[in-house]
Amino acid sequence: MLMGTVTYPECLGQFMAGKKKFLTTLIDFFANCTWSNVEGATVCNGSITDSYTGLHHDVSIFVSLSVFIFVHFFLSILCHTMPIPSGIIISCLGIGAAMGRLIGETFSVINHGFVWTGAVHQAIYPGVYAVAGSAAMVGSVTHTVSTAVIMFEMTGQLLHLLPVLMAVIVSNAVCSFFEISIIDSVIQLRKLQYL
Repeated sequence: MLMGTVTYPECLGQFMAGKKKFLTTLIDFFANCTWSNVEGATVCNGSITDSYTGLHHDVSIFVSLSVFIFVHFFLSILCHTMPIPSGIIISCLGIGAAMGRLIGETFSVINHGFVWTGAVHQAIYPGVYAVAGSAAMVGSVTHTVSTAVIMFEMTGQLLHLLPVLMAVIVSNAVCSFFEISIIDSVIQLRKLQYL
């Protein structure tokens, strides 16, 4: 009930596509265009960006992505600690995709949509950052590298193999240094037998 109230389109949902289904927001995050008006870059159409700029379309996408991350992070903690079955993978995909999108959009605005590689300038696609961010988030929570394979199957392309694999391996290594996986944590909290 709290999740539905907070994400209602007239409340905080106006900043995070409250009128759309969660799967549609994931597809929006993975889009290979930029949400910010960067001259020369491929800008997404209004049907995507209008859902994240508030009711009067006067809110920055950076504020909207930050609100999405903050709200979904803390509400997913509340939802996953309840004694009912819940899927942690999808919420981690969304939070990681929003974090990656935020980093990609910031990088795109700072560099005016392009990055120089030698004599050629390459376009910056924030959707790639969203794919790598979502894979890294799920990989860090579950401590599995197979998350990269799941992301390749979801997106249907192997073009960004190296950044996604690097993000998953680094996040997995850092998180396994600090804490056990969420699955092992739940098993220990419920005092279940395991090998």
